[in-house]
Amino acid sequence: MSCATCQRLYFDCIRDFSMQNEESIVFLRNHGVLPTDVICPRCRSECVYIKEEHLWQCRSYTDAESRKRQQCRYSVSDFKGSFLDNAHIPPWKVVLFVNEFLNHTWSDMILMAKQELCLRAQEWRSFCCGVTENWLHKQEQIGGESIEVEIGEALIVHRKPDRGPILNQVWLFGGLERTSKRRFVVPLINKERDKATLVPLIQTFIKPGSVIYSDTGAAYSDLSSLGYHHYVINHSENSDQTHIHTQNIEHLWRKIKWSMRRLSSTGSKCFHQYLARYLFISSEKDKSVLHHKFFREAAQLYVPLSDQPCPSTT
Repeated sequence: MSCATCQRLYFDCIRDFSMQNEESIVFLRNHGVLPTDVICPRCRSECVYIKEEHLWQCRSYTDAESRKRQQCRYSVSDFKGSFLDNAHIPPWKVVLFVNEFLNHTWSDMILMAKQELCLRAQEWRSFCCGVTENWLHKQEQIGGESIEVEIGEALIVHRKPDRGPILNQVWLFGGLERTSKRRFVVPLINKERDKATLVPLIQTFIKPGSVIYSDTGAAYSDLSSLGYHHYVINHSENSDQTHIHTQNIEHLWRKIKWSMRRLSSTGSKCFHQYLARYLFISSEKDKSVLHHKFFREAAQLYVPLSDQPCPSTT
């Protein structure tokens, strides 16, 4: 049975899944991470799940007209192709590692995981970051007819402690609905901040008919001709029009920059992973749905066998 939505906070996960392998498997299966059924690629029969071995096995027989009936005996791991493929740790530890990933600071999460969950914490952090990075590439559209959206850019700089040399930096482009606070944020990695880059992003992430507020910039000059109602911030001319501003998205940039300052002890190779993780976590006001959202995303990135197309036998 697929889970439409569920709510769990940090200590709820520890209470529900610590040392509880079967409960963890049920949770993962309900979120699409593990298959609910498997079709045999040899004979197209439905496989039987062997709970004790975490295995799917085909028990169908060859054609009845043959002189000697033979059982197919195709088998495959329950974890094959999924987020748990080659995990080498029990499912309950996977669930609790994700719990730490979604709730603790970067360094605290790794320290705790090394001590209590598994010795492959760095590898599992990369797996989890793969899920949040994949989510970042397919964020939902915002805006709509007469909905107000602020857009803007921000430079995120990663330095060594005490204002040392710059280790990494990336420009972000994003948009934020004024009322609902729904948003999108896109890292501009190896991309220019010009019209050729920003306009396609606006068309991808902001619905036509939206009311867009932005600073002056050549990249935004044609938005009015693309189906948007565009207002430009000009501080010398709009002083009496207090609704024309980008204060909300500027506040978002400040929050992101503050969060990235905590990254001083993390290597630059983790910079983009941390950014994706932060944006994923902060995208939900209700933190109790983060586990549900994460594992649904993991199921889409690591497709379980039940959702994979069955190969042709011809």
